[in-house]
Amino acid sequence: LGRLRTLLAPHAAPEAPPLSPAQRNFLCEVAADLKGKYASALMGATASIVAEGTWSGVDVEPVLFPEKVDEFRRNGELVCALRRTLEAIAELRGQVPFAELLERWRAGARVDPYALADLATFRGILGQLLKRNLRRAFYSGDYHQIQRREAALASTIAALEATHHRTWAEAADAGAATAYRQLQDLTLQTVAILDLELLEQLLGSRAIKDLRAAVVTERAAQKSGKSGERRRLPAELETLMPLVAREDLRSFLELLLGSVMKRASVVAVTRLVSAVEEGAPAPAPEPADELLPSIADEEVPPAVPEVVPLTPLRLAAAPPPPASPPARVAPPTPPAPSAEAPIAPAPPPSVAPEPGRETVEQLHGMLVALQSADNQHWSSFRMLQRLVGRHTRIPPSMVQGAHPFVYEVLNSLVPQLEAAAALGAVPQEARKRLVECCLSLSDDRLTPDQMVDEVPANLARLHRLLEGLTAATAARLRG
Repeated sequence: LGRLRTLLAPHAAPEAPPLSPAQRNFLCEVAADLKGKYASALMGATASIVAEGTWSGVDVEPVLFPEKVDEFRRNGELVCALRRTLEAIAELRGQVPFAELLERWRAGARVDPYALADLATFRGILGQLLKRNLRRAFYSGDYHQIQRREAALASTIAALEATHHRTWAEAADAGAATAYRQLQDLTLQTVAILDLELLEQLLGSRAIKDLRAAVVTERAAQKSGKSGERRRLPAELETLMPLVAREDLRSFLELLLGSVMKRASVVAVTRLVSAVEEGAPAPAPEPADELLPSIADEEVPPAVPEVVPLTPLRLAAAPPPPASPPARVAPPTPPAPSAEAPIAPAPPPSVAPEPGRETVEQLHGMLVALQSADNQHWSSFRMLQRLVGRHTRIPPSMVQGAHPFVYEVLNSLVPQLEAAAALGAVPQEARKRLVECCLSLSDDRLTPDQMVDEVPANLARLHRLLEGLTAATAARLRG
């Protein structure tokens, strides 16, 4: 509400200039966003009152408010679209050989005329994310963040393709050197918008560190109002500074996907799908009308996705009719042993299961599930680990994003480790180090020095411990 008032304040005076079409559109989006949040809060409160603790309010909302069905559907489509766009960014690394293109252009050589064709394909996938049918699933700020990156990417790719085709249309003369220099700059700018990790592979970690240091110095100078002198960077890096100053498209979409996955409707559907995939018991069949005639005429509450299995009624079955005793038949006389008949081999002795194997299997399954891409807590942990690796300092509050995963390790994995360690399947030291690492990360009183030194080390240490335990249990199961 304060943001909407701030946007309207400059235009409230009679002498204020009229709003441009883009400004009107943006104001309408902010107002619709505000209205949607208030309406969603009221719907959620109403559903909670109706549910009375019997059902989840999220499951009751679509029954009370038909528009919630469309909202849930849009949220699911947004999750699919975000994942598809992230997959497309990962596929670009193999489809467009950026390192090879840079090497040839630095040598002043042409490349395949259609070497950049997959960039146009990716723009189509990114454009699908911004089309009207998905637009209402975004919050206005997130939508405009993606829109700005898409606009910058579109102009950069267009200039890159035009310059690339010019090298084939014009003769190789002195002007070609300028074109190849532009191709190098435009390629690095395209990669900087898409994925900073890929840019680091092309330029090296030292160049990225210099870029980030220059960005921090520039921001500090702007905040203090002083125009301090900073060390000048090479020309190709100077043009990348505004792009490195903000999150690249891949990182922003990963953070946005994590946020969308925490929406109540997506969490409810994910929980239901997980229960079905894990083989949750189906609801018990309804009793016969003649057994419970009073319930058959009552109104049944609306069905909700989260099904609580009921204990089925056990009806006494009628005793089977007595069967006549079978007639006694004399057993056949066994044939006399023949000297030519082969002797049947004795059955192999039953092999007793290896003691503790079931415990190791359970531990291995828990480790795989914890590090699965479907585990939202694992995704948050890995995102924090990447952010810590990119920035020299982050606020202590950001470490709380890894707390759900750390608590999941402590509450679910550590008891399994204790059982496996008692059988000698894993060393006791591994469990001890895992607990120490988790307790250090879950500390709410981290100092700035700990944020710089201990937190990155503990994040990496926990990751290595989990990977080592997964490999060790897999090897033990194979053996």
